[in-house]
Amino acid sequence: MKILKSLLFYPMMLIRGLFLRIVHLLAGLCILGLIMTFFLDNTPINLPFIFLIIGSLLEALAHFYDIILIKLNPTDNELILHQ
Repeated sequence: MKILKSLLFYPMMLIRGLFLRIVHLLAGLCILGLIMTFFLDNTPINLPFIFLIIGSLLEALAHFYDIILIKLNPTDNELILHQ
């Protein structure tokens, strides 16, 4: 079980920074799109809700990625992840 945890943990930890930057960037763009829909005319009524849901899901994904990394930690040392 420890080998499986190591095989998952180290590649996920390696790409963590890039993954979080991309996810936060996409979530920020969704929130920007949400704000822009309030000022633009002729936008579908469901578009702000779509931007809000996608932005929230991306932020939740970033949060749960760190939780998964903490659970997969193959060493018995305490893992502190800074954002």
